[in-house]
Amino acid sequence: MLELNSPQKQWAIAHDATDLTGMLWNDQLFTFRSHAEQEIERIRKLCDEEGEPMRDGQLYPVLVKVTVALCTKEETAAYDAEQTAWLHEHGQATKRRQPAQTAV
Repeated sequence: MLELNSPQKQWAIAHDATDLTGMLWNDQLFTFRSHAEQEIERIRKLCDEEGEPMRDGQLYPVLVKVTVALCTKEETAAYDAEQTAWLHEHGQATKRRQPAQTAV
């Protein structure tokens, strides 16, 4: 559980391009390094099952500092409106409509 307004250290999963892109593998955070390692192993097994094995070192645990603060009501409303507009244009409902539209 994250505390508000207090920097905390959490484990995350990085990949080969993390330094270049500034993006982690996913948005999961882990309290213990072993949990991040277990998730990496689970991902590795899934890739092996799909016939696309991962290279050693492609994913690795990293320690990150996380600070959480609540957004203002105005920021929350603006972000919610932005997400709603994006979902309306690109979301799953749009993907479901497209096959029906092409069949007509």
